Amino acid sequence: PVLEDGSPNNLFSEISETLLAMLLDLLVYPEGPRLRDRVSHGEIDIYSIPSELADWVLAIFTVLCYYYPNEQRCFIGEALRSVLFSVSEYKSLFHPFAIAR
Repeated sequence: PVLEDGSPNNLFSEISETLLAMLLDLLVYPEGPRLRDRVSHGEIDIYSIPSELADWVLAIFTVLCYYYPNEQRCFIGEALRSVLFSVSEYKSLFHPFAIAR
């Protein structure tokens, strides 16, 4: 994938395929929650977001903070290992092919 100016989109080579699938499910695919659109356009009460969806958002941010830390790397506890494993095993729910299954 390339950007409008023809340069490569480095996001695709920088993050894992499973993390990218999670981001696309949450933010892009029409059948997904499109969370960014709904929150930014005031279409959803943030207090009514299902806890499962909030858990996945926190998992994504946790993984991004782990892989892109500031000067101090965080301690890898059992909870973080569990999150990293869950993200590594993620299968897209809202990709058109997943919906067609």
